[in-house]
Amino acid sequence: VNAMNVNKDKTEELIQELKNQGVIVGIEDLGSYIRKKGLIVKEHIGRKRNYIEISPKVFGVDVSQKGEDVRELFKQYMKMGKMSFIPDSYEKKLINLESSVRMTRRRESIGYDESFMTIEIYWDFVKYFEEKKREYFAIRDEIVSKWDMLIRRFKEVLLNSLDELNALDKEIIFNSIVSRVPSKEEYQRSFYMSLSVKAFPVVENLDMFDESIQNKIKEGLNKEMISTLYEIIGNALNDAFENVSRVLISIEKNDKLASKTLGSINKTADRLAKKNIFHNPKIDEIRRDILRVVSKSGNVEEVAELAENLLAKIYGYAKELGVESSITSISSCPLSEDELLWIYEILEPAS
Repeated sequence: VNAMNVNKDKTEELIQELKNQGVIVGIEDLGSYIRKKGLIVKEHIGRKRNYIEISPKVFGVDVSQKGEDVRELFKQYMKMGKMSFIPDSYEKKLINLESSVRMTRRRESIGYDESFMTIEIYWDFVKYFEEKKREYFAIRDEIVSKWDMLIRRFKEVLLNSLDELNALDKEIIFNSIVSRVPSKEEYQRSFYMSLSVKAFPVVENLDMFDESIQNKIKEGLNKEMISTLYEIIGNALNDAFENVSRVLISIEKNDKLASKTLGSINKTADRLAKKNIFHNPKIDEIRRDILRVVSKSGNVEEVAELAENLLAKIYGYAKELGVESSITSISSCPLSEDELLWIYEILEPAS
C-alpha cells in the first residue's frame, strides 16, 4: 500500500465491511474475492469496410456547379479521401450499433480498464448484446439482399461523374476503383460480432518459480488488486456524479426535472447497487440519496438542493480517496470544484 502512494487507512476502510462479514481477511484476499464477483468482458465486432481509398485530386472540383450524379457521389460515397461503394446511410447505422455496444460495455463495467463486470451486470449485458447483434446482422442481410442494385447504382454514379468531370484516363480510374469492391459473398462473410469472457487474474501456479520471483509476482498482483479496488470505487462515484449532475442541468434548462432524466437517475441507483461489490457504506448512502431525489421529483427547488448536496458528497468523497480524476464529467457540472468542496466541508466537517 505504501509503495502505491495511497492512504493505508483509507484502503483499510474500503475493505472493512468485507472483513466484518468474514469474506476476506486482508488485502491479500482481494484478488480471489474480485474474481468470484465478476468477469472480464470484451466485445469483438468487425467487417470488411465499405470503402476504398482514393486520391481526392481526381475530384478536385466545385460540386455545387455540377449535376445530380456528381453531387450524389460526393454526398453518399466520398469522405476524407475514401470512397464508399455502399450508401453512407447504411454505414452510419452499422457504426452507431458498434459504438452503442462499446459504449454500453464501458458504462456497465466497474473497473479493470472498463472491462470488468459483475456477474449480474454481465447477464444483462449479454441480453443487450444479442439484441444489437441481431440488428447488426439484419442490416448486413439488407445490404446483401440489395447488393446487385447498390453496386450497379454506385457504378452508374461513378461513371457519370467521371464523364462530367472530364477525368483523364476515365476507364482506367473506373476499373481501378471497381476492381477493389469486394464480392457480395466476401462482404457477407466478413461480418462478426462476439463476446470473449475470462476470469479476473489471481496468483496461481507459482511453485514453478523460485521464491524471489514468486514474491515479485505477488507484489505486482497485490498492487493491481489495490489499483482495481480504487478504480471500481471511482467508477461507481463517477457514474453517480455524472447522472446527478444531469439533474441540475435539466432543472436549469427546463425549470423542471425532465422525465427522461428522472428515469436515468433511477437506473443509476440500480446500477450503483450492482456495482458496489465491496459493500461500501458511503456508496450505499449515495444510492439512497439518489432515490430520495427521485422521490422528491415533484418539488424542483428541493430536488435542486438535494442534487447539489449529493454532488458535493460524491466529489468530496472522491477527493478524500484520491480518485477525483475518475470524475470525468466535472467540467460539465453546474457547480465548480471549489463550490463542491465548500459544500462538502459544511455537510461533513469532520471528514
